[in-house]
Amino acid sequence: MFYKILVTAHSWIAMLALLMCAFALFKSLTSWLGKQEFGKSHNGIYASAVGFLHLQLLLGLILYFISPNVQSISSEVMKNDTLRFYAVEHITGMILAIIIAQVARIISKKRKSHAAMFIGLALALLLIIGSMPWIRVEGVQYLRGLI
Repeated sequence: MFYKILVTAHSWIAMLALLMCAFALFKSLTSWLGKQEFGKSHNGIYASAVGFLHLQLLLGLILYFISPNVQSISSEVMKNDTLRFYAVEHITGMILAIIIAQVARIISKKRKSHAAMFIGLALALLLIIGSMPWIRVEGVQYLRGLI
């Protein structure tokens, strides 16, 4: 029961995180191209987007350690596409994406740069989308070679 609640929360917060990151990406691009000064509202938007990613990471790590899909990383797990995805690929891609987003946030705040946030967040979102279960595992198999 607890596991299902966490999976549901992880899925819903993932949608909120993606929406917030998409909004922050749009805001950073328009601010960069419009040569706007880096202000408190920009900082708040970028911090919120990265904050949602950190919340996702926390829920994801809890799920990782209690999930029946991730027992241990063994040769049997590595031979099974679905188990390997959850045990290695998903978590690695997401952690790298969050690191990139956090570094972009730090640089953008320090340098007051919308460009840094846009580039970092764009890279992070590419990694996130490429590491999402419903893209990689649950149905859209023809995209697997592209991601």
